Amino acid sequence: MRLPEVVLGVVLVAGCALGAVLWQRSTNTTSTVVVASRHIARGSIIGVDDLRGARLGGEITALISGADAEVLLGKTALIDIDADVPFSAALVADAAPLGADEALSSVALEPGQLPPDLAAGDHVRIVVSTPVAPGDVASATLLDQPATVWAVDAAPDGATTVVTVRGPLDFATAFASATAIRLVRVEGR
Repeated sequence: MRLPEVVLGVVLVAGCALGAVLWQRSTNTTSTVVVASRHIARGSIIGVDDLRGARLGGEITALISGADAEVLLGKTALIDIDADVPFSAALVADAAPLGADEALSSVALEPGQLPPDLAAGDHVRIVVSTPVAPGDVASATLLDQPATVWAVDAAPDGATTVVTVRGPLDFATAFASATAIRLVRVEGR
C-alpha cells in the first residue's frame, strides 16, 4: 500500500468537504438591507417612516445596507416604489422632480460663454442676446430668474460644451429665440 497517496486522497476529500460546508454557510448568510415600509409615490421625499429593515440572502452589493439607511433620508423617489422593495441608489436622487412650471433647457456654448469650471449644482444667471430687427445689433437681457446647472457635457464636436439648466419653463422659449447665450455663476438662490 502506498501511504503518501492514501494521505493525499484523505486530505483532498477532507478539503472538498470543508469547502462544501463553507460554501453552504456563505449562501445561507443573510444581511439587513433597507426596504420600503409602504408604497412611496414618485417625487416623494424619503422619510424615516418610509423605511424598514429586512433580512435578505444572496447578492446584495447593489442594495442599501441597514447600517447605511440614513443616506436615503431627504432623497426624492425617482419612480413609484412598492412596499417591501429593497432600496438601491438608482431609485432615489438628491434633486426634487421638476415642477409643472419648470423645464430642463440645454444649449451648446463655446468657451467664453460659460465659466470654465462650471459643474452640476452651480447656480447661474442667464444672459440672452436677441436681435431687435433684421440688421440691428442684438440686445442683451439678463433673464429674471436664476437657474441651477443640471449637467455639463462635452459636445460631440469637441468645440462646444452642452449645458443643461433647470429653471422656469419660459427659459426654453428664451433659449430658442436667442442668437447668443452666456451663463454667469452666482451664489445660491
